[in-house]
Amino acid sequence: MKLFRFSLLLSLIILTIEASAQLKAGTMIRKTEVAAVDSIEYYETDFATRQKSYMNLLVGTWAFTNMKKQSRIDADYLTGVSLTLNNDSTFTGCGKTI
Repeated sequence: MKLFRFSLLLSLIILTIEASAQLKAGTMIRKTEVAAVDSIEYYETDFATRQKSYMNLLVGTWAFTNMKKQSRIDADYLTGVSLTLNNDSTFTGCGKTI
């Protein structure tokens, strides 16, 4: 009987120590919700920007001498291949591979 009381007392002490350790460590689960203030603010604005155009630098006729389809494959040599870029963003081209 004394052994039973001692083990019961020892079990209660261990449970009490474990509960206080959880409380100190901050691992206890709260049963009530804590309201948090939202600090994110959204503003709807229109930003007027202008995209820089490099079309004036590219307008003209370009001649191509070789072309690589993939970085590890040898280049294809081209003859008579040209590309003409116009001011209105249209283009024409001609040529063939060897």
